[in-house]
Amino acid sequence: MEKPGNHKTITIKINGNERSHDKGRKPEKPEIEETRYRNIEPISVKEAAAGQEAQDEDEFDWILPELEDTEEWIEYKIPNKKKVSKGKSYQPFSNGKKTSNKKSMLPSVFLTVFLAVVIGSSFGILLLKMVISDKILEVDKSPAVEEPNSEQAAGADVTSLELPAITGYIIQGGVFSNVEAATSESATITNLGIPTKIMEMDEKAYLFVGIADNLPNAKSIGEKLKGIGIETYAKESSFGGGTIQKLNDSEKKLLEQAPDFYQTLANISATASLSSAIPADAVASLTTQFETWKGIKGIENKALQELKTELEQAVAAINSYNDKKDAKLLTKIQQHLLNFLAIYHAL
Repeated sequence: MEKPGNHKTITIKINGNERSHDKGRKPEKPEIEETRYRNIEPISVKEAAAGQEAQDEDEFDWILPELEDTEEWIEYKIPNKKKVSKGKSYQPFSNGKKTSNKKSMLPSVFLTVFLAVVIGSSFGILLLKMVISDKILEVDKSPAVEEPNSEQAAGADVTSLELPAITGYIIQGGVFSNVEAATSESATITNLGIPTKIMEMDEKAYLFVGIADNLPNAKSIGEKLKGIGIETYAKESSFGGGTIQKLNDSEKKLLEQAPDFYQTLANISATASLSSAIPADAVASLTTQFETWKGIKGIENKALQELKTELEQAVAAINSYNDKKDAKLLTKIQQHLLNFLAIYHAL
């Protein structure tokens, strides 16, 4: 057993210099070591001698780096790293909270849908502009549309009308290959006090010298003309027909009444030409129709204005003949009715 008080010491070499822990310095950590060695129970002398020999044999020197005399220990704290679970990827739209995979995919899906809508809309707008530009080119090539007149702008309806054909009984004075030849013959007949009108039909020029309300009366008038040296031919002919466009309400009404009004005037003219008299019932019927005819206002079409005027002047000549019984007025009545047929046929 070792005697009490015989303490084992450790010698440490630092940079070639020995340093012992028995000096008066009391560091915080080594204090624990000194306490441990003071409490060692005594051992036998033999064991001490044997331990001393073993100590001499096993003695080694500790070489430690030179320590600086510092009173305080420097403590370094390593920040804890957040554990990242495997399989989870960084989400650019994440708000730092844990979300399920389903929710984290929503921003990507919305972005994809948004880009698809934007690209699709862009292509759609581009195609629409191309279609519109093509339509604009087609409109530019189309004929210009006339501006509506003042009455149409005020609210009158614009429409079309299937023009009714007028059956006329005509006294024909000749058929010519061209208008020039027909004009020369027309001048000769006009000098005789006979009404004339040239109409181009079927690529020929027809010269008409009178009208009637039916075919027998047309033949009778033709016979009277032959008596003064004019060769005639009475026949039935159709005038007008087809469709006329861009009519306002007044013009449509005028054309709808024109055929019947013409027939009334043709009947009075033929009767006066053959009998030199106008029946009273015919005059009464004419007066009623004429009042309606005069009441039609707002005729903008120039051809229809002329057509309306021709029949009004025919009525005026009939009224004058009924008062004066002048034969020249009968020629004027026939001339106005021939002019009416020519205008109506050209519509």
